[in-house]
Amino acid sequence: MVNCTVVCGPTPAPSVTCTATKTNKRRSAQFAVRFCTLNGCCIDCDPIEVTLPGSEHWLDMKILTGVPEAESKIRVTNGTPGLDALSVVVNGRRFRVSGLHDGEEMTVDVASAMRPGNTNEFVLRASGRRGTSAGILIWDGVGDAFVAAAGSSHAGLLAVSK
Repeated sequence: MVNCTVVCGPTPAPSVTCTATKTNKRRSAQFAVRFCTLNGCCIDCDPIEVTLPGSEHWLDMKILTGVPEAESKIRVTNGTPGLDALSVVVNGRRFRVSGLHDGEEMTVDVASAMRPGNTNEFVLRASGRRGTSAGILIWDGVGDAFVAAAGSSHAGLLAVSK
């Protein structure tokens, strides 16, 4: 775990809900959890979470390196107030999301830009007024992910039902 604590609590079968709480809200967070059924079928969950603040001139950026090939889905949970646009460059290939609305949630698939192994680089830039933000979850898309609203105490919730 990096920059977070994870607590998994009892929930009605067949789901398990884990809550990851960031230690430092200004830094990205990453954690890994392995879920196994009674018959030994397991799934690994290791998302990366970033909170992006708005920047009127695209000046602020977050760079993530060493991202595994499997982590090819970007879940955007726009805050309230939220960003206007988001630019994600993965290994030199740009993905742009514009016209974002407050509270909007969407997923961007960047698999076409991913390289084999753990050599992938993500450059995230946000456009929005001062005081706006969005929660970004980079993950493999397995299970159901729900990112808590930007600025909350939770980095995200990951519910896996397999």
